Amino acid sequence: MNNLQEELQKLKNKFMQQLRNNSDDFSEEAVRSGYVNKMLELFGWDISDLTQIIQERKLTGNEKERLNQIESTNTKPDYELLDKGTLLEFIDTKKPGVDFEEDKKIAFQIRSYGWSAKLPFSIVTNFQKFGVYDTSYTLHQRHQLITRSVILLLMI
Repeated sequence: MNNLQEELQKLKNKFMQQLRNNSDDFSEEAVRSGYVNKMLELFGWDISDLTQIIQERKLTGNEKERLNQIESTNTKPDYELLDKGTLLEFIDTKKPGVDFEEDKKIAFQIRSYGWSAKLPFSIVTNFQKFGVYDTSYTLHQRHQLITRSVILLLMI
């Protein structure tokens, strides 16, 4: 096993231990600060470099206008991943136990972020699971499609 795999396994084990011990008190913020940030760092992202990652920035300008077109009130993704300032994708986190696979509101939220920035996909995670959603098509809150995910990666 290489060093990255070992470090990811340690992070996963720590997460699972905390989940077993404190599942009721495990917040979305704890997922972000304790696990997603560390995972991003393991993959080489510098979370303090604003040309790589912006956390919890309210969407404005063209993105906000596009959100208004689809009647989305979601405006603040947890992460924007960038390459030298160019937006690559959004990541949104949920607290452990949130089953985003069948949740229409979460699916609409993550898709609206990606669609507003004309991205092909965006990611939602509770650190137990990672869902990669197709954000390339126009959507509306009244759409009945729930998942239309590109792929669902299980962490556990």
